[in-house]
Amino acid sequence: MAVVTLDETEVRIELSALEKLGAFRGSLAFPRGSIAGATVVASWRAVVEGVRAPGTGLPPFVLLGTWRGLGWKDFVAIYRGPLILVLELQGQAFRRVLVSTEDADELCARILMPR
Repeated sequence: MAVVTLDETEVRIELSALEKLGAFRGSLAFPRGSIAGATVVASWRAVVEGVRAPGTGLPPFVLLGTWRGLGWKDFVAIYRGPLILVLELQGQAFRRVLVSTEDADELCARILMPR
């Protein structure tokens, strides 16, 4: 499962070697200041939109890669089971980052906490 790390200035989404193969890309990093919002959802059906290109999709078990629509793209690393952290970004290559993580609620609270 992807590992989300957060410090004062940056958010990193670290992918395993197999996840990198399935997502057709490497790990992500973006400035913490580019986060416009954060939420936690229980179901991928509530948040995944568009067409997978490129990536791997075996719903509901695993969704990895880039999902695209007209003029936007999302990065998705979702697995069956854990809650999904949804990060809305501004000024970045991705509109949103959707990541399954065991500590989604804690991460969301830390992101939304005033600095």
